[in-house]
Amino acid sequence: MSLSKNTLKIYEFYNSKFLVFGGTVEDYLNNLQVSQGSYTVIKSALEYYHGKIDIKRKKVTSPPVIPVTVVSKSDIHQILISTHNKKHKLILILSYMVGMRPYEIINIKCLHINNNTITILKSKCHPEPRDITIDDYLKMEINEYINKDQNYLFEVNGRRMSIRGIQHLIKQAGNRVNIANLNARSLRHAYATHFLTGNIFHIKSQLGHHGLGATEIYID
Repeated sequence: MSLSKNTLKIYEFYNSKFLVFGGTVEDYLNNLQVSQGSYTVIKSALEYYHGKIDIKRKKVTSPPVIPVTVVSKSDIHQILISTHNKKHKLILILSYMVGMRPYEIINIKCLHINNNTITILKSKCHPEPRDITIDDYLKMEINEYINKDQNYLFEVNGRRMSIRGIQHLIKQAGNRVNIANLNARSLRHAYATHFLTGNIFHIKSQLGHHGLGATEIYID
């Protein structure tokens, strides 16, 4: 069976975790606390290395999946050129070009912005700080906007911007170009699908996913 480089990396990752476990394949799979989608990928990975596995997982009730509004690169282009407010545009760029969550965006402090990275002190799945890599274009956009006299990068009347404010401006940006229900999750999804070119571990780190299961859905 021929595998893509990305799929092989995922299979190697999950097989290495199984080898650390030290028990049988059956015990490992029966003790997994992951979604059904991740379970299927992990089982396939282990079968690739260890042969057919004849066990069935007990039915798992998964929470309903919220639909994501899919946006193309052309859509993103139209969204950005129609956004003239510098603050709003930079927030959209951070949401799309590095896949940042609203919670992460509102907590960016000016002192956390370095030459090539933005340090995220705390996020949904990462209690420990992590660095987001930024390119020259994003550095230019930040440098044109940043006010180093401020504590937070994005403030309203001297106070940190709210998550609701970010959600509202993203929705309004979508409305301007006739994209209904655009949200931060749509932009993160677009980032992962548009920029995933072969290094799934880099995308996992950028998005702040706890495990590869959340990242692997972007691989064909």
